[in-house]
Amino acid sequence: MICHLIKVDFRKGSFRFGTSNTTFIIKCNNNRIYRKKRGDGSMMFRSKIDGVFITCLSIAILIIAAVTLLPPLLDKEASITVVMIMVAIFLISVSFLLWTTFSIKYIFYEDYLFVKGGPFRSKIAYPSITKMTPMNDLFTGYRILSSKEGLELFYQSATLGSVKISPKNRDEFISELKKRCPNIEI
Repeated sequence: MICHLIKVDFRKGSFRFGTSNTTFIIKCNNNRIYRKKRGDGSMMFRSKIDGVFITCLSIAILIIAAVTLLPPLLDKEASITVVMIMVAIFLISVSFLLWTTFSIKYIFYEDYLFVKGGPFRSKIAYPSITKMTPMNDLFTGYRILSSKEGLELFYQSATLGSVKISPKNRDEFISELKKRCPNIEI
């Protein structure tokens, strides 16, 4: 697939690039990409990642390393098979954590909001979204986020009643959600 540059506008801080089927519009703010608009009418937002979350992730990785790597290294009688199994468990666990953390996306499609983080996904129809509130809680509820500050979306088909998200550009995300869900309570 060959991608070519379509348009650059330095005054607006944006550029377009695409293939024969899809056009991407990327707007930059302080050298950070925060919005992608795609040719199929969908719009994607990445998750905000803050220091609190990175600290929690680092502590989790250190605990996993201590539990999986230290025992076989400290045990003089551990066979190479045990060491390889523990290293594999460490790599799989850390890979899963990193995949789940750094692949978080919130995509506005024509009929629904798609919330994705690693293997965790929620497809939320716009008419079912009833309320959105700001939140500062990182550890409770169903959450697909990587920041302490975020939004909680309440919707009718939710198993736990809501999902917590943390879009990088919160104001633009809220305005896009208002366009697609005019009856939402904020």
